[in-house]
Amino acid sequence: MERITDFCQADLVETCAFFLDGFNKIYVWVGKKCTEGNTESAMKVAKEYAAQCEKDRKLNVEIEVLINIYKSIDLSIYAVYLSI
Repeated sequence: MERITDFCQADLVETCAFFLDGFNKIYVWVGKKCTEGNTESAMKVAKEYAAQCEKDRKLNVEIEVLINIYKSIDLSIYAVYLSI
């Protein structure tokens, strides 16, 4: 996985899955051409990441899945690319 600095929606590639840390919510963005394996990997990593965030931040962290949806997320976030 690779952290993306200076994230913008143009970074979201349809063949990949990303997760975005919104502090109290983790968004998993799945491109419409993303493989099932990459999607499953993204969800697994997001769940592990959310669990660690809950410990570190001492709050519940939700996970929301966005499948090829470009949603305006009005938060200070960063995205992590999950490579195969």
